[in-house]
This record gives sequence, structure tokens and C-alpha cells, in this order.
Amino acid sequence: MATAGGAPSRSVLALALVSALLLAAFLGLAAWLELSYDEAAAPPGVTLAIAIIEITPPSAPEPGPVAAAKPEPEPEPEVGPEAEPELEPKPEAVEKAPAAAPVPAPAEAALPISMAHGLPRHKPVQPIPARKPARKPAPAAAPPPPPPPPPALQLSVEPEDLTACREATDLTGKGLPERQVELYSRCIESGRLEPANLALAHGDRGTAYRELGRPEPAFSDFTRALEIEPGLAAGRLNVGDLLRADGRPRQAIVSYDRALELDPKLATAYSNRGLAYKMTGRNQRALDDFGRALDLKPDFAGAYFNRCSTLFDMQRYDEAIADCQQALSHGRDRRTNAQAHNNLGQAHKAKGEYARAVSQFQAAIDALPAYAAPYNNLAWLHATAADPAFRDGVEALRLAREAVSRREQADTVDTLAAAQVENRRYDEAVAQYLRAMRLGGADMVKAYQQDLRAKGCYHGDSEGSLTMELRRALTVCVHEGRKLGAD
Repeated sequence: MATAGGAPSRSVLALALVSALLLAAFLGLAAWLELSYDEAAAPPGVTLAIAIIEITPPSAPEPGPVAAAKPEPEPEPEVGPEAEPELEPKPEAVEKAPAAAPVPAPAEAALPISMAHGLPRHKPVQPIPARKPARKPAPAAAPPPPPPPPPALQLSVEPEDLTACREATDLTGKGLPERQVELYSRCIESGRLEPANLALAHGDRGTAYRELGRPEPAFSDFTRALEIEPGLAAGRLNVGDLLRADGRPRQAIVSYDRALELDPKLATAYSNRGLAYKMTGRNQRALDDFGRALDLKPDFAGAYFNRCSTLFDMQRYDEAIADCQQALSHGRDRRTNAQAHNNLGQAHKAKGEYARAVSQFQAAIDALPAYAAPYNNLAWLHATAADPAFRDGVEALRLAREAVSRREQADTVDTLAAAQVENRRYDEAVAQYLRAMRLGGADMVKAYQQDLRAKGCYHGDSEGSLTMELRRALTVCVHEGRKLGAD
């Protein structure tokens, strides 16, 4: 019995031992496969399936020693829900379910893997790194104030930039307006003048154009100066001067008024407005304006000269001489001085003081050789002086031709005709008188008609038409040795 009962017990133990060894070998194989797994080894869509074979020993017919308990495979650690980090709010929050046992990834999401290292397996679950708690956004700081706008561009005018303008200004009154236009143009075209200087340069160039007898570019320059500096009183003054020179004194007065509104202390505006009043026959208003100009600027040579001229027209010769002498004492340019000498000569001639008159006319010629007026006035004196000692036909003819060469207009041609009468060149004198009437227009024709009637040579109308009757009367009177405009 003992032998029979011991054999089954040994068989059972042997079978249990073999089972245990197989189980251990299987578990070792599984562990080796896990260690040798490469994530790139599994082809897409293949998952690991490991079969666990449980071997149950046969029931013992008889009680015997207790078999060793078989080792149970360790359960896979259960993955609990991860702590959800505090995230910044997003437009659409996605709720995150707590993770349970690892779930095989869908086939379409699996990465391509290689089979080089054995069987495929599930991709291990990688823990999601916890995000740092989002910082609460700091309150938005007030935006910095915008940077101040860059300062307005100020074009610095270097000394050399104004050299041409200064040189042109120094030529004022010297009878060189063409050179002034050239210099002011160079200054303007440099493109580096400040607005105020640019406006003044345009105004001064316009004045030079006006002296050249070119009113169109002068007006353009004056207008441009006002566009640059609308409040420039000198610009209004220049426009007034141009209107006055164009024979529109009333419009000029309006422009001078505007200039004085902008600058009540602009002495030149008073002086030039006085000239406009003189053109309209309001000599007393003119004298008042000259006086205001001198109150503002006691050394204003131009105002003295203008008042001298007005007083001469009013036949107040002594007062005219006094003012012209003041103009000479304060004059700083050759043109003003030449004009003052010329007016002094006219006043002395009107008083019959021929020697002084000749001296003043010659001084005017010396001061400004390009100035036509003293040539013309001295030629007239030598052709028409009541004192025979000062009559000089040859000198009169020479001076008259010099005057016409500098300024050909009705009064200079009239003087040339008188000089030819003095030289008994009557046919040439008639031709020059007709030429003077063509240059002077209807006003000159009327003046000749009235003079010929006063001399008893003409008995027709004085409507300003150059008729055959007027031509015959002129021819008769000239061949009698009589000079028009002379006593």
C-alpha cells in the first residue's frame, strides 16, 4: 500500500514542477520581448496579444502534501486620472476623462514601426507633462504717449546762401536791375531760403523786373511772395507799387491801405500812397502821407524826395529845394541821390537860376549815368533857356540823343525835336514831333493841339486826332523856328 500510495504523489509533484518551469519560461520570454521592443517595429494596425495559459494540476486522488502556489502574473498598474493643470481659458474647453487601463491607439493614429526587433506591442502610455499654472495676465499698462511730432523742418540759411541776395540788395538804386534779377534768381533757385527770406527775395526781384519795364514777371513775383507769406505787408506794398506804375492809383491806394493794416509803422507804404494820391490830384493828401512817413522814419530820403517832387508841382520851389537837399543828406543809394539832384535842377531852372540848375543836372548824370531824366532836362535847358548865355544847340542835340538812347518815350523825343529846331533842322524836327505824338497817344496830340493854338498856328479841334490840318499847322510853326512846349 505504501508503495502504491507514494507513486501518485511523486507524479503530481513532478507535473507541478514542470508546469511551474513552463510558466516561468513563458514569463521570461514575455519580459525579453518587452525589453527588445522597438517603437518603430510594429507595422500600422498591429497590436500585441499575449495569451496567458493557466495550467491546473490534476486533482489528487488522495490527500498529500500541499502543492506550491503558482505565481500569479502581476497585474498592470492601473493608471489613475491625472491631475488637470490649471490652464489659460480657451474659446472651447475640452473635458479630459480620467485615464483607465491603457487603450490601444486607433489604427489610423499609429505611427509606422519596424518589425526588426520582434513582435509588435502597444505604444506605452507616456505621462502628460504637467503645465505650469498660467500666470494671470498683468493689467494692461496704459499705452505710452505718442512721441512728439518732429519739429517743423527749418531750413538753415547759411551765410553763403544769402550772398547773392545781399549782393543784389546792394545794387538797389544803382541802375542795374538786370543784374539784380540774375542775383535774386540765383538766390531763389538755391532752394534753401527760409519762407520769410524767400518771400522777400521774390518781392525784391519783382521790383527789379518793374524797373526793367516788365510788369508781368514783376506781378508774378509779387503774387508768389504773398502766397508764401500772406501776412507780408511788404507784399501788399509791392502790389500797390505795380498798380501805381500801371496807371491805376486808386487800386494802388487800396493795396497800400491793406499793407498799413498789416503794419501800421510801414513808412514806405505811407510815402508811396502819397504818390498815388498825387496821381489822383489830391496833393494835400499826398503831403500828409509824406509827413507821416517822415514821422515814423525821420531819415527817410525817399519820403523827402517825394515831397520835394510834389511841392515842385505845386510851384512851391523853395520848399521843394529844401526837401531835395534833405533827401541828398540822408540818401544812401545812387538812384535816390541822382533823382534828388535832378529835381533840384528843375527847381532852380524854374526859378531862373540856370547855373545852379546846370550844376545839379550834371551831378545827377555823374551819380547815375544810366538815368535818362537829367540828360533830357539839361538838353531842354540848352535848347530853350530864356538866357542866351545858356543856349547851346549843339550840346542840346547831343544830350537829347543820349536821353533817347536811354529811354525812348514821348518826352525825350519831344526834347530831341526842340534841339533840332534850335539847330534849324526843321524837317527833322517835324518828323520827331510826329514821332512823339505816336508814342504819347491822344494825350500828347491834345497837348500839341493846344500849344499850336496858343501860338496861333492851329485853329482846329483839340480832340486828340492827328489830322492833316494838324500836320500842316505843325510844319508851318516849326519852320518859323518855334518850339512846342516852349515859351
